[in-house]
Amino acid sequence: MYNMNIEAEHYGVNVADIDRSIEFYRDVLGFELAEQFSADGEKQGELIGVPQATGELAFIDTGTFQIELIEYDTPPNDRIYDSVDMHDIGITHLCFEVENVDSWHKKLKDDVEFETNPLILEGGVKIAYFYDPDGNQLELLETDVNQ
Repeated sequence: MYNMNIEAEHYGVNVADIDRSIEFYRDVLGFELAEQFSADGEKQGELIGVPQATGELAFIDTGTFQIELIEYDTPPNDRIYDSVDMHDIGITHLCFEVENVDSWHKKLKDDVEFETNPLILEGGVKIAYFYDPDGNQLELLETDVNQ
């Protein structure tokens, strides 16, 4: 086994409309836009294995890691899924640890679609699932909840 000190640096999310996603992560969730730029076809295409891929990228700073938002312009992407089931294999959600899930739920409930109201689970954690504008599932997590 390797003895390595590893921390999350960023999480990449392909989005349909980068401006809408920036507004959501910045204005609704309160994160900061760290950087925004265009990606050219040759280098980006080589990086992701899609020849001549172009698009817009934005990095959203959460304070502990970044969210890389990517809107590809070319070639067209017809692999758009209505939803990802939490039972599917692969990445299903991104979790944000907060001090008070109930406060966040109250703050966000008019602006986002929640999958669940806040729930206390075994082990003394409280969670609530909600969606970003592209249907990506996000989680609010509060630890050490008094049951």
